[in-house]
Amino acid sequence: PVRWGTLPTTLVALGRHTAYRMVWRQATVAVESSPLPQEGLDAEHRLLVAVPHDPGLLVAAGPEGILRSEDGGQTWAFHLPAPFISLGWPSRPIDISALTVAEQPNAVLYAVADVGGTTPEQAVLQSTDGGITWEIRSELPGAFRLGSLSVHPSNSNIVYGSGEGLYRSDDGGASWAPITRTVCVRRL
Repeated sequence: PVRWGTLPTTLVALGRHTAYRMVWRQATVAVESSPLPQEGLDAEHRLLVAVPHDPGLLVAAGPEGILRSEDGGQTWAFHLPAPFISLGWPSRPIDISALTVAEQPNAVLYAVADVGGTTPEQAVLQSTDGGITWEIRSELPGAFRLGSLSVHPSNSNIVYGSGEGLYRSDDGGASWAPITRTVCVRRL
């Protein structure tokens, strides 16, 4: 059981066309909704992270690019970062399959973008400004697939990736070394 004092005061969930905010007030829950930008309407689901040091900043990712909210999910803006264009979007479909954020004050975010086409490839992207701009840190061949990411809690250059094995990067996603290839890890 969860005690009342441990519940968050606000919870945000993304639907296909709408962002829903559940706000706990005393003994009631108010449900508020706001529309998502038109560019963000094609995804069945989106990955959503909250930035720990900035409770108003939410970043969501999906096939269309990046959605950001700076007011706790009340309003949203769409961004198509330059790396998406250089990876071939929109002629080659791109889907962000993993998104994570460091718990440090500088809001370092990492994403794994699945780049469609004849060979399934991925790119690891990094943002150091809360998801406004992104850079490609590495491009991964089709045989090397990451389905989940996690950032070390005190060092944003250490990133763990999972999929068909468990991997570690000590240089902000630029290079990866296997921890083990004998297990399949779905989520970190």
